[in-house]
Amino acid sequence: MKLNLLIFGVSGLLGNNVAKVLSKKYNILGTYFRNKPNFDKKVRIKLIKIDLSKTNVKKSSYINKFKPKIILNCAGEANVDYCEKNHLYSKKIIVSATKIISNFAKKNKAYFINISTDSLFDGKRKYYSENDKVRPINYYSKFKAESEKFLNLTNKNCLIIRTRFYGKNITNKLCFSEEIIYNLKKKQIIKCYNNVYNTQISCLNLAKILDECIKKKIVGIYNIVGNERCSKINFAREIANVYGLDKSLIKSKKYFNKKNSVTKPLDTSLSNKAIKKIIKTPILSLRKGIYQIYRQGNQ
Repeated sequence: MKLNLLIFGVSGLLGNNVAKVLSKKYNILGTYFRNKPNFDKKVRIKLIKIDLSKTNVKKSSYINKFKPKIILNCAGEANVDYCEKNHLYSKKIIVSATKIISNFAKKNKAYFINISTDSLFDGKRKYYSENDKVRPINYYSKFKAESEKFLNLTNKNCLIIRTRFYGKNITNKLCFSEEIIYNLKKKQIIKCYNNVYNTQISCLNLAKILDECIKKKIVGIYNIVGNERCSKINFAREIANVYGLDKSLIKSKKYFNKKNSVTKPLDTSLSNKAIKKIIKTPILSLRKGIYQIYRQGNQ
């Protein structure tokens, strides 16, 4: 018998990829706010529109009737610059919403997975582990850190995932990897940072790892990221290699934290050693992960 999986933020990059990968294994109800996702007819997912800054999840009769056994929270504002300018609203949909969803999960005895971020540190070193003390340097990372602290103290049936991911979005909004592909196909020069590093993982790879986490009911904080620490320019070049595009159009530039603008860490690379000790699903190399996305778009 299929378990009921409730995904908050199913229209986002990770949410829609998880829904597509797991739709055959779970009964899925997905929430969205601005953009209603347009899934393929083969992907059977129920949808409900919810504004997490206003809606009390506990009072949603539709969600209560669904009775989820697993809840995945991919919702919340992910634009760092927007959070800095609109921090009161952003706190509602990151911190307050996480608290409401977690309490709802506890009431329903549901296993809760919360998607956090890799941007919890000051970026002055590389390969941060789960044991490193967080050092948030902007509103977005402070809100994510606050959410993690709340969950750690109040929900013992919860998995917090620190990650950064790439993939193909089903909405009209292009993510970073899709912007690279779009511009290179149009033979346009693009400039990418050579001093900004992270450890990205394919959404499809992450979705399969999530499935294993659900089966094993893994709890606590884990970094689920790629194996390779990669700059943005090298990431773009790897995409060009896989897609057979002209990487000479990719030009290098440096990122500087300017005065009167949001401060961002230059290195958000995380260590994935802890999660690799307890899962069997392989974490793909960057090239294999990009190729996985390439095949998805050509099926």
